[in-house]
Amino acid sequence: DYLEERKQLRGWRALSRGLIAVGTGNALLAKRSANEARKFLAKEPLTLLLAAQAAQLGGDAQNADSNFREMLAHEETKLLGLHGLFIEAQRRSDPAAALAYAEEAARTDPTLGWAGEAVIEFRCRAGDWDGALAALDRQIAAKAIGKAAGKRRRAVLLTAQAMALEDSDPARARELATAAAKLAPDLVPAVALAGRLLGAAGEFRRATRMLERAFIANPHPELAEAYADLRPGDTARDRLNRVKVLAHRVPGHPESLLAVARAAIDANDFGQARDILTPLLAEPTQRVCLLMAEIEATEHGDHGKAREWTARAVRARRDPAWVADGYVSER
Repeated sequence: DYLEERKQLRGWRALSRGLIAVGTGNALLAKRSANEARKFLAKEPLTLLLAAQAAQLGGDAQNADSNFREMLAHEETKLLGLHGLFIEAQRRSDPAAALAYAEEAARTDPTLGWAGEAVIEFRCRAGDWDGALAALDRQIAAKAIGKAAGKRRRAVLLTAQAMALEDSDPARARELATAAAKLAPDLVPAVALAGRLLGAAGEFRRATRMLERAFIANPHPELAEAYADLRPGDTARDRLNRVKVLAHRVPGHPESLLAVARAAIDANDFGQARDILTPLLAEPTQRVCLLMAEIEATEHGDHGKAREWTARAVRARRDPAWVADGYVSER
């Protein structure tokens, strides 16, 4: 009838006004609108969403949690409720609950990006690489991510698992790292680890090919280091000669020059190290400055010049580094 239609209209207007208030950050209007919407649209599940978001905006975690839980009883809002409960669990630093909500959401709808990503992240934090790989497989099967991205992520997870097993089970670590390098031949940590483990197992030719291909595609100090140390027990001169072969694959590249200079210093061939670094001295990076400081201190014991180069390193341009979420790491 007419009165019922009027109530419905007022309810939907309140719901719309409240959702806009949430979007603009108006906590007071959002709360008033949520109360009005629930008054006129008592059976509409979306009013629970508005009430929960209004409570979140107002810092009322208990009411937000209660409304999100009510949403679980309605099929159309269950996933919204799980997402809200997941966020609330994270806010109160409850990783176990957050993981449980994410896993339930991922089971309910494997295409949900946030749920799949959260499960993988929590599994990685716990060192549960098999669990992370299983979650990734579900994402791939559901086509939540593309084949290329799935392949790359599998390589990353296999590398992390191999790193965790390197000391306790080197054979298994070698198998995992080699599989990762095959999936992503340009993934530096995977190839460096695989090369190191293959070298330790006496598979020098295979390790050499793998490291050379990766270095040509992406010259990187970790690859040069693994290449230099392929044969345990080699002399410093042997390592220098080997690194020269690698550097010849990408002649003139700064990483090639730095790799040879590092090996030359280790072999006490300071003259060659100086010559190699000369092209980089016009605009030296921090690594170049520190290598020069090491040469001055070790060759002639000239600690004054060594201090000068060290001081220059502080002001010098930074070398490329691993960066994630604003955190810079040497490895």
